[in-house]
Amino acid sequence: MHWLLSLHQMLALFSYTGLCFRADIRADSNRDGRVDLDGNTDVAHKLSSSNHAGAIFLANIGDTGQRCSKLALRGSPPSYEKLAACNDASDDIQRSDRYMAHLRTVPIPRLTLGAYGTVSVGDAAARKNVRIFRREGSEWLITQNDHKFTQNQLQLGLYLGIDATDTRRPGGWDGRVNVHFTVHDRGKISADSVKLRVAPILT
Repeated sequence: MHWLLSLHQMLALFSYTGLCFRADIRADSNRDGRVDLDGNTDVAHKLSSSNHAGAIFLANIGDTGQRCSKLALRGSPPSYEKLAACNDASDDIQRSDRYMAHLRTVPIPRLTLGAYGTVSVGDAAARKNVRIFRREGSEWLITQNDHKFTQNQLQLGLYLGIDATDTRRPGGWDGRVNVHFTVHDRGKISADSVKLRVAPILT
């Protein structure tokens, strides 16, 4: 584990010294309830997704405001499958932001006009089962892999949230996700990532 951490730090240092800007995305990887941008307390376990280390997030599959329950009482009764599929994460609207895990990017002041960044999930199974939102004003807006963040947004630092649309299941998605943050500026690229694992549902 120490060797992997050292390699990650060396790559980050090389990116910084060679490019004059460095992508850095963080989650609550030490599980203390906050994302640390001022220090390095969330850096050591950025690439961990075990039972003991690494950031965790939740399946946001409740029924805020009884939207789904009311659907069952309105008009013709929906099928069991339709009712079972109805929850807070069944579309691209964030209805219960208190169940999101926060993601933050470290501000990058030294960027030129035209620089842009993306936040993406490459694994198809994970991408299908997670939602990433960006904070704009008072709203949480769904963010797909191809969304481009502007120079100004990257300089200020991104405020993001992530939740899951399902829990991990035997023989299916294992609940792990690797979130990639990539910054492009004048033909140069800096990339970073952070891992999270969905928490099990306790019954």
